Amino acid sequence: MVAEWIPLRAYATARGVTPDAISKAIRAGKLGLPHRKSNSDGRGTLEVLADLTELEPAPPPVADQSATVEALRAHLASVEAERDRALAAARAERDRLEQARKEHSATEAALRDRATAAEVEAATLRVERDRLRARGWWERLLDL
Repeated sequence: MVAEWIPLRAYATARGVTPDAISKAIRAGKLGLPHRKSNSDGRGTLEVLADLTELEPAPPPVADQSATVEALRAHLASVEAERDRALAAARAERDRLEQARKEHSATEAALRDRATAAEVEAATLRVERDRLRARGWWERLLDL
């Protein structure tokens, strides 16, 4: 038996219970462990004299470990599959956006070309209008 003074919180954590439950058990006299207030940290921490060998968790049987390892491997495989699906979806969305960007650029260029052509045609028509206005009405009538 290796007994040592350990903080109540550490003892509770090792036993898998809350520190409050250990405190209540000490006050009720149900724990049966010597306890004291330590002022080494300046806060008056409650310590218990516990057998450290009792607190060490027993390793799970080998069969349980292999089952745990297999369960973890299966979970890892499912997480990796989900990651791969998410990456594929992201790649597909990126490709779709790139295609839409190219189509938009092509449409924008075509619209720019049409606008330029319309501006040239409008300028040509303005020049023709101004040329015709510069002639008198009788000259225009004779051209018909």
